[in-house]
Amino acid sequence: MSYFNTFESLEHSKILWNKFEKTTPPSNLFLTFEWFNLLLNNQAKLPKLNIMILQNKENDIDGIAPLIQREKTITFFGDSNICDYQDFLVNPHKSSVFFTHLINYLIKKNWENICLQDIPENSETLTIFVNLCKKNNWDISVLEQNVCPEIRLTKTWEQYLLSLPKKQRHEARRKINNLIKTKNYSWEILEGEKINAESLKIFLNLAKKSSDEKKAFFSSSYINLFKQIFTKLNKNSILKLAFLNINGLPVASNIMFDYKNKRMLYNSGFNPEFKNLSVGLINTYFCIKDAIEKKFDSFDFLKGNEEYKFRLGANKITKVYTINITKNN
Repeated sequence: MSYFNTFESLEHSKILWNKFEKTTPPSNLFLTFEWFNLLLNNQAKLPKLNIMILQNKENDIDGIAPLIQREKTITFFGDSNICDYQDFLVNPHKSSVFFTHLINYLIKKNWENICLQDIPENSETLTIFVNLCKKNNWDISVLEQNVCPEIRLTKTWEQYLLSLPKKQRHEARRKINNLIKTKNYSWEILEGEKINAESLKIFLNLAKKSSDEKKAFFSSSYINLFKQIFTKLNKNSILKLAFLNINGLPVASNIMFDYKNKRMLYNSGFNPEFKNLSVGLINTYFCIKDAIEKKFDSFDFLKGNEEYKFRLGANKITKVYTINITKNN
């Protein structure tokens, strides 16, 4: 068992951490060491780390508790505004051992509240960990926080269209055909060196135009973190940036993460002046088509139950939960 209270002391675990994350189902981009590093580097005031790593006799990792503490409150290291899934990383064959060690670790810590957000519905954190907390007589509540709609992708684009309800299938074909007939359009998906500061600027302008909520978000302190995420994940070939252009003008854009066998739609924007052409929806249709052609298993819309996700064919929903714990004195 190893405990880490500073990032410097944790650095030597980077390789083992990422190896463990990649081989432990379900693989989660938001639990990689790189993501953790990005979040820490964007903190104006570094929180206190409460990282617990369980290792076996071969020094391979069997579990990671990526926790931080601010004053008397313990949380996951991730920010729920930018992390869609959070959890403990656990070898499924060592779950009971890991969570027992975690409870013993928490007993020794000085805290009043624990708030763990964005836990997927199939996580053993919601069962084994919760039950152990109850046995320890801590006050605990488990609340449904949000949903992550997802499309289980078909083998071909035509099969995808046929999987949609009749009305939505008709609408998809009509919108795409109208665009083809009435406008000089192009679509491109950028990655690697093709993604640069200018393409990020274009995306941010479209995002800010598309809603007041996004305008506020991308004008806040999150913008620096977003730029760091953009740069880091592009270097790792995870980031994809899709543009729909009309008469050479970008009118819609999606930022996506391609990780393992899944494409995740992380954020989007469009020019409201072209709303009558449904440019945002069409851009996402093209992103889904590209994901199908690249043989991805699923297209994850991430958190939020917005109607458009279901109009585009979301056929699987993963609920995410928040666990709140209060220590009884």
